[in-house]
Amino acid sequence: QASRVVVLHNGQRLAEAAHEADARAARLHRHPDALPPERAAAALWACVATVQHGTRPQVTAALCAQLRERCEAGPPRARQTFKLALGTCLNWLAQPLAAQAELAEARALADGFEDHGAVVNVTHQQARNALLLGDVAAARAAADAGQRAVQTGGYGRSFRLHGWALQALVAVAAGDPGSAWAALQSLDADCGDADLHDEAEVGAARALAGLALGRTSLPDQAEPALPACAGWWAFVHWRQASTPRGRQQALEALARRWPADHGVMGFRRRVLAATLSPPDRASAEGLAAELRARSLLPLLRRAELVAARAALAAGAPEAAIEHARHALALAAHVDPWTDEPASVWLESAALLRDASAADEAGTTLARGRAWLLHAAETLPGAAERSAWLQGNPLHRALMARG
Repeated sequence: QASRVVVLHNGQRLAEAAHEADARAARLHRHPDALPPERAAAALWACVATVQHGTRPQVTAALCAQLRERCEAGPPRARQTFKLALGTCLNWLAQPLAAQAELAEARALADGFEDHGAVVNVTHQQARNALLLGDVAAARAAADAGQRAVQTGGYGRSFRLHGWALQALVAVAAGDPGSAWAALQSLDADCGDADLHDEAEVGAARALAGLALGRTSLPDQAEPALPACAGWWAFVHWRQASTPRGRQQALEALARRWPADHGVMGFRRRVLAATLSPPDRASAEGLAAELRARSLLPLLRRAELVAARAALAAGAPEAAIEHARHALALAAHVDPWTDEPASVWLESAALLRDASAADEAGTTLARGRAWLLHAAETLPGAAERSAWLQGNPLHRALMARG
């Protein structure tokens, strides 16, 4: 039953996978001692695979707590799988600091096994975790280690594609377009003519990295012709939508796939919703405080911009200036699924200008342009640098304000 959950989940049969996982979780809850530790940990890992898509992720977290003592008392393989499952669950529950510690233990055990598959699984979660915390150096180290394990272990095309896509997204977050470009070149070479129908996360990540590099043009029509606005592709639709209705459709798609408001995907959706329809000042500052308490710094960066706009609307320009400054202090912390590095310079400058801090707005734009030009030097040729500077609408706007 546990392996069936993974097969269904990987095949994007998510409702069936969640049903199977719920049945497995209920059985584990009723009979926590029925399986030896290694098998219990493996069953828990299968349950965690679907936690992101459920409405009650706290139930899976409680199951982790229930099985902790049994799995940690088992052999090293049981402990490693349990730590991986718990860290992954905490990632999806938007508790990245707690997840970080569990995943570090899972990684140390996996390295000791010299098991490339175990390393691939845990480094993928470590990279996700580091991105949630805004630690791009740690995210890059984990993504690179994972791709080395994929290649050394001789794993197939799907593993390689996920590895390249992760490296590309992490490089975008790090403001390193040269590395993002190289990762996309490798991804495209491995992908060939495939349409990535069964690799939605890979396809969406490739599209977002391409948009950041300026190599994918925004469409002229009202809404883009892309794969169905579902799951990971909803983030691409959000980025490319040219109307509020298009962005609202993307938010609705995110809610269907990831319904829990207080999971990490729920926080992503809530931040985007606040960007689309700015809340009142108290609500905006409450969202920022919640993200700060969870150390979700990349999402906090955008929430500070929302709070600044709300403060302006409430007639509190000094508070708006402080929120904009807080966002700028988080410039290096980027969630590549919901944001781009350059947005903070443009939006903060506009907010500062509207708050009658024109000189500070000008300085902010100058800093943003300097960052943009410095990043361009990492690209291999004039065509790639031109696409970066002029093909990305945010970058083009930043350069035009020079």
